[in-house]
Amino acid sequence: IYELFNTSHEFIFDKLNDYKNKVSLVLFNLGYLPNGNKTITTNYESTIKGIDSSLKLLNNKGIIIIVVYPGHDEGFKESIKIKEYLSNLNGYKINEYHNTDNEIAPYLISISKR
Repeated sequence: IYELFNTSHEFIFDKLNDYKNKVSLVLFNLGYLPNGNKTITTNYESTIKGIDSSLKLLNNKGIIIIVVYPGHDEGFKESIKIKEYLSNLNGYKINEYHNTDNEIAPYLISISKR
């Protein structure tokens, strides 16, 4: 059973607050919709709010996976701001997985509790 919410990822905790400390996986796929309007993108302000809220939902073995696409202006800015935010995050293990042959290729970030 699932439910879809037509809202920004920054409101994830508002919609799922009954699941505080119960969620095993949160997945962010950043950028824009393939074959969609490329002027409509995710942005770092709402994404960082979404990540911060998602941390409250994770159980002890939970993980957040973020697919980051720095291949457009807003995505590049979002990538930098997310890394800045994560560099100040304590108590979590953070890993990045990059395609070293292509600096604008999508890459993964994982966040889990220590």
